[in-house]
Formats: sequence, C-alpha cells, structure tokens
Amino acid sequence: MMRRILLTLATLCSMLVAIPATQAHAAATISEVTGVHQLVNAQYNDCLTVVGGSSVNSNPIWHHPCDQSPLAWTQWIIDYEATVTFCFASQGNTCVDRRTRNIYRLRSNHTGKCIEPHNGATNSGARIDQYDCRMDTYRQSWIIVEAQGGGYFFYNAKVYDEAHKERGIDAAPYEQDRQVRIWTANQTPPQIWYLR
Repeated sequence: MMRRILLTLATLCSMLVAIPATQAHAAATISEVTGVHQLVNAQYNDCLTVVGGSSVNSNPIWHHPCDQSPLAWTQWIIDYEATVTFCFASQGNTCVDRRTRNIYRLRSNHTGKCIEPHNGATNSGARIDQYDCRMDTYRQSWIIVEAQGGGYFFYNAKVYDEAHKERGIDAAPYEQDRQVRIWTANQTPPQIWYLR
C-alpha cells in the first residue's frame, strides 16, 4: 500500500514538472491599453518620443522629458492587432510551451509610422526606430503585460516568436543619448511604461 502511494506521488510530481510556469504578470486587457497615449517611463519620467518629430524611416525613438501640453510626437496610438498562440519552446518537432497573447501595434500620432527594433533585430540592445507600418511581420507587434504595482511592459512579438525570449522596450541611461532599445526582460523601472 505504501509503495502504491509513493508511486502515485512520484507520478503526480513528474506531471507537475511538465506543466509550464505561468507568467508572473497578467496580460493587459485590450480596452485598457488601446487608444492615444503618452508612454511615460517609470525610471526617468520621460516620454517615448520620435527624435525631432522626423517622419523619416529608421528615425530613432528615444525617451525625452514630457511636455506640459503633449506634442503629437510624444503621443502613440496603440491598436489591437490579433490574439496569437506562440510556440515558446519545443522539443524536436513538438511544441511543449504554447502561449496565447494579444499583440498590439504602436504608431506615432505625429508621423503615423510604427516602432520596431532596428532592421528587425532580435538581440538585446537593438535600438528602436520608426518605420512605415507593415502587416506582414511581427517586428512591429508588441505584447503588453501589466507590471506589478502599475504600468506596463512592452515585449517585441518577433523576439518572442523567433528567439523565444521576452525583450521589452527599455529606456537606456542618459549617458547613452536617451536611446530606447529592446532589452532582455528584467522587470526594472527602465522597462516599465505608464499610459497617460
């Protein structure tokens, strides 16, 4: 009898190991994030900004002090795109970790262009630029997740899909020219953005 109980416990424990861990943070609801917003960084209290208000493709995005009366190049339109199931991890040809996420597009209210990692890069540290909006790629798609204590993380869907990593919009230190980049998720204030 005792042996049967131990076998049952061992079987249950092995099943628990196979269950993927849930995310510590909840996905944002569509209604709370869509619309026109300023994205204000938790670390610097700066706004996500189109450098110089330029409409040129590959123009960098940075964090800059927010203006009292919001200018169009500090405002972003967040559009819901779709709900997508990603294979976050696989063993051979079998997906072992499926994750369903809402994806969103961030467009400048000033230029109408979308933000993406430079040249579609997936590496941590890649700067974020604006580019003509395209529907054929995840490089301009973002997964928005609530941060514990308020604000949101913005993870790039292309990185999520191809590199199986969470890399979010990160406000680099002032010494790095206020550049905004994607960076491996670390749940720190430079990666938390408030919607205003």
